[in-house]
Amino acid sequence: MIDHHIVIPFGRQPVIVNKTATHALSSKVTKLGGQVVILPVDMKHGEINKELGLPSDYTTTVEAFMRSLGLP
Repeated sequence: MIDHHIVIPFGRQPVIVNKTATHALSSKVTKLGGQVVILPVDMKHGEINKELGLPSDYTTTVEAFMRSLGLP
């Protein structure tokens, strides 16, 4: 079951939130004129912290989005 999401607000660092907070956060960002990418993650928060950055589709997607914003 997908428990957490990685939410990437435009121009900011990725944020890991639970499923309920995802919609509230993304709605707020878009109302302020921002863009959001939401990646459903079938891991617990601690697992995401441990795994994100290692070779994986999620890491590739997050890094590609960050590069599109001019972030390292």
